[in-house]
Amino acid sequence: MNRLVSIILIFFATPALAEQNYIEFQYYTRQESELSSAALEGYMYGVHWANTLLWDSTGLRLYCQPEHLTVNIENLKGGMKLHVENNPELETAPLGEVVVAGLQLLFPCD
Repeated sequence: MNRLVSIILIFFATPALAEQNYIEFQYYTRQESELSSAALEGYMYGVHWANTLLWDSTGLRLYCQPEHLTVNIENLKGGMKLHVENNPELETAPLGEVVVAGLQLLFPCD
C-alpha cells in the first residue's frame, strides 16, 4: 500500500510540460483570437516583470525596451513571427521562449 501511495505521489508531483509551442499557438490564434491575445498579454507581462526583477537584482536585462515605447500584442506577434522565420527550430519551442526571443529581437540590448 505504501508503495502504491508513493508511486501516485511521484506521478502527481512530477511537473508536466503543458505549455504551447509556436505552431500550436498559431492554430489557437486562428480559432480563438481574443483568448490567444489575452494569453499572449499574460506572457508579455510575466516576461516584463522577470526583466524588471532581473535588472533590479543583477543589472542585466532580457531585453531593453526604451522607456518611451510600449509593446502591444501586434508588435510582439510580429517580432515572434520574424524570429521564428529566421530560426525555424523555434516553431516547436515553448511559447514563453518565443515571446522572450521576439522581445529581444524588437528591443535588443546593445
